[in-house]
Amino acid sequence: MVKRSVLKSRTPIKKVSDKRKREGKEYVCKRLDFLLTHIMCEVENCDQRATQIHHVRGRYKFYLDESTWMACCARCHTYIETNREWAKSKGYLIYGSNGK
Repeated sequence: MVKRSVLKSRTPIKKVSDKRKREGKEYVCKRLDFLLTHIMCEVENCDQRATQIHHVRGRYKFYLDESTWMACCARCHTYIETNREWAKSKGYLIYGSNGK
């Protein structure tokens, strides 16, 4: 049986790492600047205003890499995420060597 005093002394695991917090703050600024310069949705045949950032190569390694970002309206972003084969064929999703 484990004593309660042992359990209370443990430090809880952080929900977000310090590194990711710093990146998050930087991302907010970069995202706003990106959407100010990429006003329209970049999905073909869409004439809506861009409100979201789609990460073409995923967010893990390329979270802050603007060369892998794509400005999208909410409707097109949802369509890309739910129709992955179509998105890959259009170049809206590019996977790296690790399959992500």
